[in-house]
Amino acid sequence: LLRLCKETFKREKIASAILGERIILHCLSRLPEDHQDRLDNISELLQPDIDDFNVVILLCGTQRSEEGAEQAERLVRLMLAEHRNELSFLGTKKEPMTPNAPAPTMLTFKFLLRAWALAGTFECAVEAGRILDSMEAMSGMKDKYSDDIAISIARPDTQCYNTLLNSYAKLSPTEDILGHAKALLERIKSTKPPDFESQLWFAYHSILKCYYKYIRTQQKPSTSEDEGDVHINDAIVVNALASDLEALLKEFENIPVPESFETKFTRESRFGQSWASGILVQCYLLPVDCGHKQHPLNLEKAHSLVLSMAGRESATLDSPISVDPFQNWPEQNTLIALWNKWSESKETDKLERIEELRSIVLDTRVSHTQTLNVHLQRWLTSQIDETPEIVEAILMKHLSDLVPQESPTPSHPDDARPNPKTFLLAMRAWLWSSRPEAPQRVEKILDLMDDLHESTKYQRFKPIDRHYKYVLRSWLRHCESGERHVGTHGKLLAAEHISLHLRQFPMKYRPDNVVSTNIAECYETVLDAWARQEIPQEEHVMVDQLQNCLAWLDKFQEILSAKPTPPHCNAVLRCCVRWDGTKERRKRAYEVASGVYRRGRPDATTFVLVVRIVKSSLGEAIGEVHVAQMCDIVRDAKREGLLSQQLVWEIAEVAGPQELQNLFDVSKRAAERFVALRSMSLSKEKDGGEELLVWSGEKEAAKHFSVENMPRSWCHLALQHQQKD
Repeated sequence: LLRLCKETFKREKIASAILGERIILHCLSRLPEDHQDRLDNISELLQPDIDDFNVVILLCGTQRSEEGAEQAERLVRLMLAEHRNELSFLGTKKEPMTPNAPAPTMLTFKFLLRAWALAGTFECAVEAGRILDSMEAMSGMKDKYSDDIAISIARPDTQCYNTLLNSYAKLSPTEDILGHAKALLERIKSTKPPDFESQLWFAYHSILKCYYKYIRTQQKPSTSEDEGDVHINDAIVVNALASDLEALLKEFENIPVPESFETKFTRESRFGQSWASGILVQCYLLPVDCGHKQHPLNLEKAHSLVLSMAGRESATLDSPISVDPFQNWPEQNTLIALWNKWSESKETDKLERIEELRSIVLDTRVSHTQTLNVHLQRWLTSQIDETPEIVEAILMKHLSDLVPQESPTPSHPDDARPNPKTFLLAMRAWLWSSRPEAPQRVEKILDLMDDLHESTKYQRFKPIDRHYKYVLRSWLRHCESGERHVGTHGKLLAAEHISLHLRQFPMKYRPDNVVSTNIAECYETVLDAWARQEIPQEEHVMVDQLQNCLAWLDKFQEILSAKPTPPHCNAVLRCCVRWDGTKERRKRAYEVASGVYRRGRPDATTFVLVVRIVKSSLGEAIGEVHVAQMCDIVRDAKREGLLSQQLVWEIAEVAGPQELQNLFDVSKRAAERFVALRSMSLSKEKDGGEELLVWSGEKEAAKHFSVENMPRSWCHLALQHQQKD
């Protein structure tokens, strides 16, 4: 059961604990009620021993819930009751005898304490503290305890205290919880329980986690106006908190990390001195006045501490703690937080300070590619304006550290070699930025990968489909400007840049000739680009958007060997919607849309676009034949379960009362009422780059035409699609 519980999900953990409890209860139920009978037949009876109880109590704790902790408590009380009853019986004997019913040991209460501590609420942590108090009393550390039976156990070891301390660290941090944690640490240091020296590091790490979470929640100043309240953004409180942390870190730096633990978690920075020192930096960065501004002295303290952690001699203030660049090099989160504070600051030397931070960022050495990628991901979520340049500079720095092409081994003993994900993150930094030069910078990174792969033949430099997708997406935002931009292929329209890149796409990279999601998205991007591309008036004859859309849809269908998917068909249909102007152009758009509608797989948007194209191609010349044609499209949507609200409004804008009656099964009066009001109530609103019809009139008149009131078989897939969007 214990092995099963460790290897399964929470549902199986609960089942394992229940089954274990049933086994214990079943064994106890088969024991004779008369204790003399038990004593006489003890060799033939199955009496659960202490190990049986302990295993099941341990199983209860693995559930990490209040129910599991209560189950563990019941088992301990059952064990105490069985032991007490047998002791009462043996007390009548003249000769002293040892009871067969096991008594709880220190390990039993340790597992019970663990069950309460892992439950994850403050109330359960209080219960865990109650168990710890009882353990101290039963071990003789206190004079009295609440249990009504005198049993003795060994002293609780340091792990018992650390378990409770760690439960505080996992709770939502408050000033009360931080106070409980600090008091418990002092209790550990004063009592010095067994394994004190080897387990003390874990205690300090847990209390630092409490400080870390507490400071994180106080990044925003309190908005309370009660004068009697003490707020973290009060300068006195912040300084007191910083002083406590400084004293704690001075003690922490002299405590050795357990050897086995250091080996196991050598790659995780959250267990190192850098993480611990970074907590003090974050404390200095807390806002301390009602204006939500940073106190200049505290900002200077934070900056000097970071410089000292990086081994820089330019620090203007002495470090309050001992730092070693090999052990305390600042983490990226710390550098990002300090960078943000300097960006918000009005100090005259903030640009110089930011440059100092930039040099520390670029000098950061990592030992594994995974760590390098984690650093880049943190910068991508930092919301710092200079993020794209910083991420690209970090990439170039690690590329420059590599030995020339003939050897795959870096020039330093680390294994932090950029891999495909590293290049993707650098591309994403530019892709997410609003810089006008973003497409050119993404192209530059792709060209760099091509050059490195060509010269080294290393797989880690080989561009994959996602790299090309990022290049295409970076040009997409320039389609609506109608301007030509300089890129790898010259001065072209954005859609032309995308087309040329996709033509160079190495389709041989496809595994087993399967069209991956990224490849499909690349084709969707080029179709969307031509659908959105603004063409200057003088170039309408030279650049044919509709022809380009059709050509790329044909190419995608060729490699797909199946019907085109809805997003790709819809991109062509959007191009048809925009393909207005002369009568010949509208006629051609209608013909193309009809062909795409028949050859592709539709979704709810497809039907809406087709109806719009029919309406736009005819203009004011919509007759009964055309309305009947659009009604057939709506019936197709109903049959497929793809009737959307927008499609209802599109057909309701032009259909007569009789058609509305037949389509939506409404009464003649409701249809006539709707038609009478639609000219004033149906209007178009911009939603992004698309115009949508909305009803702004009498709700009672439109309720019969709401898809929510229609049969689910007509619209269930459309509603699912809407929820997914």
